[in-house]
Amino acid sequence: MLNRATGTHSLDPFHHFHPVQGIGQTHWLKPIGVAVFIGILAFGMLLKSVQAAVPDVPMGKIWQLDDAWGQPYAFPAPNKKVHVLVFWASWCPYCHKLMPEVEALYQQLPREKVEFLAINAWDSADPEAFMMEHDYQFPVLVHGETIAPLYGIKAVPEVLVFDQNMNIVYRRRTGQSAREVANAMAEKISALLQPKSGQTAASAETGASQSSATLTEDKSGEADQEAVAMDEVLSDFYAFAEPQGNAIAIQQIPVEDRSRYLWLDTRSAEKYRQGHIPGAVHMEWREVYDRRGELPHDREIILYCSGGVVAAQAMMGLKLAGFDNVHTLAGGYRRFVEYEQQRQQEKK
Repeated sequence: MLNRATGTHSLDPFHHFHPVQGIGQTHWLKPIGVAVFIGILAFGMLLKSVQAAVPDVPMGKIWQLDDAWGQPYAFPAPNKKVHVLVFWASWCPYCHKLMPEVEALYQQLPREKVEFLAINAWDSADPEAFMMEHDYQFPVLVHGETIAPLYGIKAVPEVLVFDQNMNIVYRRRTGQSAREVANAMAEKISALLQPKSGQTAASAETGASQSSATLTEDKSGEADQEAVAMDEVLSDFYAFAEPQGNAIAIQQIPVEDRSRYLWLDTRSAEKYRQGHIPGAVHMEWREVYDRRGELPHDREIILYCSGGVVAAQAMMGLKLAGFDNVHTLAGGYRRFVEYEQQRQQEKK
């Protein structure tokens, strides 16, 4: 992010390695040596051009992204900070509510101990323009869709908090409001910044009670897990006013990958006959829950309707029935048609 006062970036760019300027006297090289040198140089230039054309595939949990100015940022940074990763897109309505909460938290916490990264993903708009328009100050990285699979992220928004040892200690729970997410982040980060001695003393004082609690949890753990799972699903349902939290935008899915998903058209039979996503299965939204036995658990399912509302209701019913592989299509069939028209025009 550009600091308007100093004219500097909030993310320090790496120092690039530059080749030596000149190679000195070459009269001692024999013809065969010259040929070998030229061959190595040509191969290096070819390799560089290939690397520029094909983005790096991150290995493990180590990755690199560019900021909005094209400067690289490597993660994890060896600075022993708490790190907050916010995956977002300018088209995501939930992100519009979440980003101000994250900005407020960013302004409150010490920069030398906590690092925030806004990772833009699956977005064709200008992320830097969006950040400047809303006066968000925390750093932004682009093309986050290339690293999202490392954390099992398939849609935005997503929030991850890492402790000083780069362990994930918080992940946004589906169904939480933007304010609830910010409060949970603040609580977790505050705990991570507490002095270790205080934490040790507190653990010693409560050791006996924790042992007793553990014994109780062992006896009823399974029932508690079911209750928590039910609570999460119901929270999703009653937070249904913001179903985009489980939505996938059509631009997130490459055309060649569409066949990997089961597309479930939840509109009326008449609308399905008038036009639908190629390969989509029809199942009116009221029937989805009763016909859930026809749906797979081992394949990602994307439900869609005309605009996204009734498909979200059908999706919540499936989640209540134990399906964790279901999503809705952001904007519904209308957005799919608009995107396809735009894509065909760009081809021409």
